[in-house]
Amino acid sequence: MKLQATPELNLEEKKAKYVSGLEIECIVTSIQTYGLFVSLDFAEEGFINAKNLLSFKPEDFEITDIVLVKVIAYREEHHRFELSLVQKRT
Repeated sequence: MKLQATPELNLEEKKAKYVSGLEIECIVTSIQTYGLFVSLDFAEEGFINAKNLLSFKPEDFEITDIVLVKVIAYREEHHRFELSLVQKRT
């Protein structure tokens, strides 16, 4: 069986799929002192600013941790979604 790449969504499709207020599970892909980078559905990148980590700090997380996040908005200047942490799952 040959795997096919998922077609990239255009900007309007991204905004429609990941609307503000949507809660979705993500996987942590990078940890920085200023926040976490995560993968949404292995297709889109998101960022959780350290100020949006509830009572956690970036060092409380590990790469591959699963987190429940809420979409704030798509930030065109960064080409990723701005997110806030709802719950640390792992």
